[in-house]
Amino acid sequence: MLTLHQLQVFVVVADEMSVSRAAERLVVSQPAVSATMAALRREIGVDLIERDGRGIALTDAGRTMYKYAQTMVGLLDEAVEETRAVAFDDVRPIRIATSSSLVSAVVAPILGRLREERSDLAFSMLVGNRNEVWRMLAAHETDIALTSKPPSTSDFETLATMPNSCVVVARPGSTFPGRLGQSTWLVREQGAALRSFADEIVAGLALDPDLVEIGSDDALLGAIEAGLGVGVLPRSAVDASLRERRLVIVPTDVTPLERPWHLVVRGHDGADQRIVAFAADMVLADPRFQLTTSRS
Repeated sequence: MLTLHQLQVFVVVADEMSVSRAAERLVVSQPAVSATMAALRREIGVDLIERDGRGIALTDAGRTMYKYAQTMVGLLDEAVEETRAVAFDDVRPIRIATSSSLVSAVVAPILGRLREERSDLAFSMLVGNRNEVWRMLAAHETDIALTSKPPSTSDFETLATMPNSCVVVARPGSTFPGRLGQSTWLVREQGAALRSFADEIVAGLALDPDLVEIGSDDALLGAIEAGLGVGVLPRSAVDASLRERRLVIVPTDVTPLERPWHLVVRGHDGADQRIVAFAADMVLADPRFQLTTSRS
């Protein structure tokens, strides 16, 4: 019989792409993880993982199972939290997942204003790249997402949008519009919203520059200010650097790139009224939000 324990182990193995790392995270032995995965394979009747060089990878069937297993494990965790909250006459915090690009300029100020006005509100904040945020929302690991446009393949509902202009920036004197093709472009990793914006701008300019991946928005900003290359950042994130002449905007034919941020919940019955009410409070706390009811 298929068990939740098997699904929980499978999700960790898929997250880590390693039996040994999964065993460390679960605080069990590697043979125990391997035995659970073997039992899961026998129960389902198909291979979920396969050898990939010295590591492992999900099969096509494994990727399908991973999507459902994430949701089931996430629902279980959510059910336990809600049950404990009821038992102890408490309220489970609303979980907000967001891209790192939005933390300091948008999400933190909004939550700060809400805390000042409503001390009874309980919330937590999770930070990841765009793909991680959408995965968390689909898997019931978070209640509200605030990042770039959600994928059309998932049942998400956009409640509001916020304008976002992306620009190409560089250290003063380090490059010029006609030399962007010869410049090194500093970019976020695949799956990050800023990476997709940068890729779109590079493609729009028909460039094929050298790319260097930077692991966080703060590090990306610092590296551009240090003159290591050019990069794409939200205009709101570079205002101070522009005023202090640590950065300049490099004009192009395809920028500023307008790609609004989306405030999103799960569609249909996935978001209860408490979650929707909290999202409404966030919208009221920042006049930049524009209401919408589009379903993605």
